[in-house]
Amino acid sequence: MLRTTITKTVGSDEVATVFSIMILCGELFPTVTDTLVKKVYNATLDIFPAAFFVMAACFYAFAVALNVTLFMVRGEIDENATEQQREKEEEEEEAK
Repeated sequence: MLRTTITKTVGSDEVATVFSIMILCGELFPTVTDTLVKKVYNATLDIFPAAFFVMAACFYAFAVALNVTLFMVRGEIDENATEQQREKEEEEEEAK
Protein backbone atom coordinates (compact mmCIF):
# COMPACT_ATOMS: atom_id res chain seq x y z
CA MET A 1 0.00 0.00 0.00
CA LEU A 2 2.83 2.40 0.81
CA ARG A 3 4.52 2.07 -2.57
CA THR A 4 1.24 2.48 -4.43
CA THR A 5 0.44 5.60 -2.44
CA ILE A 6 3.89 7.03 -3.08
CA THR A 7 3.66 6.48 -6.84
CA LYS A 8 0.36 8.35 -6.85
CA THR A 9 1.73 11.17 -4.73
CA VAL A 10 5.01 12.01 -6.47
CA GLY A 11 5.54 12.91 -10.10
CA SER A 12 6.37 10.20 -12.60
CA ASP A 13 9.90 11.58 -13.01
CA GLU A 14 10.52 11.31 -9.24
CA VAL A 15 9.32 7.74 -8.61
CA ALA A 16 12.72 6.13 -9.20
CA THR A 17 14.43 8.59 -6.87
CA VAL A 18 11.88 8.03 -4.11
CA PHE A 19 12.13 4.24 -4.45
CA SER A 20 15.93 4.45 -4.34
CA ILE A 21 15.75 6.43 -1.10
CA MET A 22 13.25 3.94 0.33
CA ILE A 23 15.52 1.00 -0.49
CA LEU A 24 18.53 2.79 0.97
CA CYS A 25 16.63 3.51 4.19
CA GLY A 26 15.38 -0.07 4.28
CA GLU A 27 18.94 -1.36 4.09
CA LEU A 28 20.38 1.09 6.62
CA PHE A 29 17.56 0.89 9.15
CA PRO A 30 18.39 -2.60 10.51
CA THR A 31 22.04 -1.65 10.99
CA VAL A 32 21.22 1.60 12.76
CA THR A 33 18.50 0.13 14.95
CA ASP A 34 20.62 -2.88 15.90
CA THR A 35 23.41 -0.60 17.06
CA LEU A 36 20.96 1.69 18.83
CA VAL A 37 19.23 -1.18 20.63
CA LYS A 38 22.56 -2.60 21.81
CA LYS A 39 23.67 0.79 23.13
CA VAL A 40 20.37 1.45 24.90
CA TYR A 41 20.35 -2.04 26.40
CA ASN A 42 23.93 -1.77 27.66
CA ALA A 43 23.34 1.73 29.05
CA THR A 44 20.13 0.80 30.87
CA LEU A 45 20.94 -2.78 31.90
CA ASP A 46 21.38 -1.90 35.58
CA ILE A 47 18.53 0.63 35.75
CA PHE A 48 15.78 -0.62 33.42
CA PRO A 49 16.70 -3.72 31.36
CA ALA A 50 13.48 -3.58 29.34
CA ALA A 51 14.14 -0.08 28.02
CA PHE A 52 14.85 -1.42 24.55
CA PHE A 53 11.37 -2.99 24.52
CA VAL A 54 9.89 0.44 25.23
CA MET A 55 12.04 1.91 22.46
CA ALA A 56 10.92 -0.81 20.04
CA ALA A 57 7.29 -0.20 21.01
CA CYS A 58 7.76 3.49 20.20
CA PHE A 59 9.15 2.61 16.76
CA TYR A 60 6.19 0.31 16.11
CA ALA A 61 3.72 2.93 17.33
CA PHE A 62 5.25 5.44 14.93
CA ALA A 63 4.95 2.95 12.04
CA VAL A 64 1.33 2.20 12.93
CA ALA A 65 0.53 5.92 13.10
CA LEU A 66 2.04 6.45 9.64
CA ASN A 67 0.05 3.55 8.19
CA VAL A 68 -3.20 4.77 9.76
CA THR A 69 -2.56 8.26 8.40
CA LEU A 70 -1.91 6.87 4.92
CA PHE A 71 -5.05 4.78 5.12
CA MET A 72 -7.13 7.79 6.14
CA VAL A 73 -5.85 10.06 3.35
CA ARG A 74 -5.80 7.32 0.72
CA GLY A 75 -9.05 8.54 -0.84
CA GLU A 76 -7.73 12.07 -1.22
CA ILE A 77 -4.52 10.80 -2.79
CA ASP A 78 -6.49 8.63 -5.23
CA GLU A 79 -8.68 11.59 -6.21
CA ASN A 80 -5.65 13.83 -6.75
CA ALA A 81 -3.91 11.17 -8.84
CA THR A 82 -7.01 10.71 -10.99
CA GLU A 83 -7.34 14.47 -11.47
CA GLN A 84 -3.66 14.79 -12.41
CA GLN A 85 -4.05 11.95 -14.92
CA ARG A 86 -7.05 13.67 -16.52
CA GLU A 87 -5.16 16.96 -16.76
CA LYS A 88 -2.21 15.19 -18.36
CA GLU A 89 -4.47 13.49 -20.91
CA GLU A 90 -6.15 16.80 -21.72
CA GLU A 91 -2.77 18.46 -22.27
CA GLU A 92 -1.73 15.64 -24.58
CA GLU A 93 -4.95 15.97 -26.57
CA GLU A 94 -4.48 19.74 -26.87
CA ALA A 95 -0.92 19.22 -28.10
CA LYS A 96 -2.18 17.06 -30.98
